[in-house]
Amino acid sequence: MSLLPVSILAAILTGISAATSMSLLLLMLFGPLTMAISAFSLCAGTAAGFFVYVTCRGYGYERPRLTFFDFLMIFFFVLFCFRQFLWIYFHKNGAIYTQHPQSLGDLPAHIQFIRYFARGATFWPENPIFVGEKFYYTFGMDLFSALFVNLGIPIEIVLPITGFTLGLTTLLALLHWGRGFTVGGLLFAGGVAGFSWMVTGTLNDYHAGVPLPWNAVMVLMIPQRALLFGLPCGLLLLWSWRRRFVMFNSVGLPAWLEGCLWGFFPLFHIHTFLFLSILFAIWVTATRRFKEGWSVLRWALIPATLEVVMLTNFFEKKSLFWFKWGWIIDDQNPFLFFMTHFGFFVFLALFAIYHVMAPEKKEHRLLVYPGLAFFGACFYVVVTPWIFDNVKIMIWGYLLLLPVMGEALEERVRWPWRVGAYFLLFFSGFLTLFSEHVPTYPGIGIATDKEIDGVCHATKDLPVSSRFATVQTYNHPVAMCGQPLVAGFGGHLSGYKIDAAAVQENLHRLMRGDPEWRALSVSLQARYLFWGIREQGEYPKSTRPWENAAVRIAEGEWGAIYDLGLPP
Repeated sequence: MSLLPVSILAAILTGISAATSMSLLLLMLFGPLTMAISAFSLCAGTAAGFFVYVTCRGYGYERPRLTFFDFLMIFFFVLFCFRQFLWIYFHKNGAIYTQHPQSLGDLPAHIQFIRYFARGATFWPENPIFVGEKFYYTFGMDLFSALFVNLGIPIEIVLPITGFTLGLTTLLALLHWGRGFTVGGLLFAGGVAGFSWMVTGTLNDYHAGVPLPWNAVMVLMIPQRALLFGLPCGLLLLWSWRRRFVMFNSVGLPAWLEGCLWGFFPLFHIHTFLFLSILFAIWVTATRRFKEGWSVLRWALIPATLEVVMLTNFFEKKSLFWFKWGWIIDDQNPFLFFMTHFGFFVFLALFAIYHVMAPEKKEHRLLVYPGLAFFGACFYVVVTPWIFDNVKIMIWGYLLLLPVMGEALEERVRWPWRVGAYFLLFFSGFLTLFSEHVPTYPGIGIATDKEIDGVCHATKDLPVSSRFATVQTYNHPVAMCGQPLVAGFGGHLSGYKIDAAAVQENLHRLMRGDPEWRALSVSLQARYLFWGIREQGEYPKSTRPWENAAVRIAEGEWGAIYDLGLPP
């Protein structure tokens, strides 16, 4: 059996990119999302994907036959996608659950964004989690998901199916990029902490411990939906660019297709777009294939520029980068830090560096040296206030190294010893995943069905442009129903580099029942106020003057909604 043709992979990713970009264009021209715009955009994406499949089907890509090890890694990756993505959002015991704890903070936010778009947000949209600001988040995957929700497909179906489908698409991209070793290297990254199982005899101790930031599929693929598209599309472009600029006598994707996928990338994941752009410049310069580079760049230049301009508000947004010495090492012993987080991959990376020093390994040096540079830079350059999120860039340096690591093992280590190397490299990460795949692992609750159903029913006819004053929490039912808030969860606000101190202080004053609460509601553009169990817990001494002075438009076991009288 050989790898599936790259035309299938290119068609899927082109279809998603085209449908999302088309919907964005139509929304900016004609207004809120409608069923007609959703249907037309998805049809356009399907047509674009089919055209790419037919166009690329005739390209003569060699497809190496898969070994037993490759099949084993495919099995584990499919199992991972099945368990994690099909249980990303499920109902149990009258509540909404997710399988993975890392999704607890991010998943409710994505649900809010998807429903916000599906309910008719105008474009360019206002920020649904902060008043007075446009939405500069890379929302491509959420907009794509909203097309289906707008057509009436429940979000509990859209989230698992898109996740599972793109998880398998990532598997295809990994196989093309570096075969089974690259699949295992991404799936089973996890340091050496898992070896503690040999001492304790239980997985629970490991699972309950501090999560390791370098288990990339857990901290990136599951909670950060942007990388559902970003990973496979980035890998596809790397595969094609490697053939175009680095390898000799090889054929990549058509230049126009590379350029279009690259050019529309910022809408999905701007950090990956920046990585790809820098690597593109390095490879073009190092190989001096400037004519080839221009043939790709000319297709990407206009859409990429427009999207970056819109996502940065004409470059007025704060910088994406700043310096911090040592990433999250702080006062830890550097050697122990690297072993704990990266395990025996540290020694394999050194082995790969030695491997590519041979004169005939020039092609591989163009992977290893930029990979090490990107990886090392992330110990000094931070991309978000959550320095943990530097994994968004580090993962790409790691992925550049993995194919060379795998080749070095195959060429220089005999099979029996290679089995031992695979065990040392993958065992700890395997236990990381296995601890959440056991049948007894219950998942983690997000919200109750009764609360979400009640609040969504009460807000379904309210203007999607009208904001709510609520307590700031990651899983507020008003947000999960698609309504914009005065100020959302503080962790999300700081992660998006929003200076929210003044707004948050005024919101607290409003919720405490400050004598100037009406003026505060006007300054905060709060048309509605929600009062429920979370608000009661956060503001137990609130005087709640709105109960007598404002109109109560809905109430239930979940709480009450008050119209503060602000014009819509």
